Amino acid sequence: MSRIALDNLDTLEYEHQFDRKALEALKATPGLPALIKSIRKYSFDKIQKVVHTGSYLKISSFQFTHVNELFLEACRILGFSVPPKLYIKEQYEINAYATCFADPIVVLGSGCLDALSDDELLFIIGHELGHIKSQHLLYNDLATQISYFGSLIGELTLGIGGVLSRGLEVALLYWSRMSELTCDRAGLLVCQSFPASIMTTAKMAGVSKKYINEINADAFLQQAREFEGFDFDALDKIAKVYSVINSTHPWTVMRASELDKWVQSGGYSDVLSRKTQKKLITRPKVNLSCPNCGTPVENEDRFCPACGNSLK
Repeated sequence: MSRIALDNLDTLEYEHQFDRKALEALKATPGLPALIKSIRKYSFDKIQKVVHTGSYLKISSFQFTHVNELFLEACRILGFSVPPKLYIKEQYEINAYATCFADPIVVLGSGCLDALSDDELLFIIGHELGHIKSQHLLYNDLATQISYFGSLIGELTLGIGGVLSRGLEVALLYWSRMSELTCDRAGLLVCQSFPASIMTTAKMAGVSKKYINEINADAFLQQAREFEGFDFDALDKIAKVYSVINSTHPWTVMRASELDKWVQSGGYSDVLSRKTQKKLITRPKVNLSCPNCGTPVENEDRFCPACGNSLK
């Protein structure tokens, strides 16, 4: 299958509105600058790098060559001139993640290789590359370690941080879940097969290896189309906490539903045909960048999403 390379792709072309809204709320949450300071002070990114590169097998042109070729294809489509490093870890579940915000890496669980076709694996890889392209990794790493760094904030602020960290934890985790919706779109843009993206999401919902061939993508898609969401903003604090705590992914049916809506709206085809690129060109741009690492930033950013450097 010949896939379209999306030259000069901007994340604004496919960013999900739930992701954008949740990120705006997160940036306005008290305690975030202190959390950024903590993660930089304790060199969390360097620790993550050592743990991953010292524990998992690196995928390259010398081993797992077919997976490496798929990875390079995904990087080509999304416009990565320098591909991140790719690793594999033993993990039964169909799961993958990107980490290390200063020097990103992608980690595939072995369950992905066991249960997914090439198109489905491309969806997973594209999803994780989407996190890197959207500069999600600093916030994602914060979300995975919020309980630890939240306690540090408490120590640094004589206990006041304990109150701040719970509100910040909810904001971080909710944004993290909503960011998956943007990256599902990146995954679809890479695999360029809507059926494969739906089948992958169905498999991620959880099923035994014994019955994995009995998944019916059409039935799952119908379930997704019947899904009725809820207004998160209308929930009370307890319900908000319950909806995001102890969940590593947003609801898989919801994810399929949102991806289907994007395809049905014409948003997906507009990106593939580069109509969205033409719309962006007509918008006035303000070129701001981090003085520390050169990453493009927005006027309202208080710190760089790539390196954590303070901008105010």
